[in-house]
Amino acid sequence: MTVSTKRAVTGALLLDLAVSPLFAWDVFTDVLRWELGATDTALAGVFSVGLVAFMAAVVLGGRLADRAAPGTSRSWRRPG
Repeated sequence: MTVSTKRAVTGALLLDLAVSPLFAWDVFTDVLRWELGATDTALAGVFSVGLVAFMAAVVLGGRLADRAAPGTSRSWRRPG
C-alpha cells in the first residue's frame, strides 16, 4: 500500500467514525428519552446542534486541509 493510499484509507475511517453517530442517532433516542426524560423536541434540538457542528467542522477542516496540503496534491488532475 502506498502512502497516499494509506492516507486515503485513514481519512475514510476517521470520517466514518465522525459520521456514524449521526446516522445511528435514532438508536439512542429511546434510551435518552427514557433515561433523561427528554422530549422529542429536545432530542431533535440536540441532533440539530450536532449536525450543524459537524458541518462547521467539515468546512473548517477542508479549509485547513487546503492550506496544509502537500505540493503533490495536484497530481490527480488531468494534464492540459
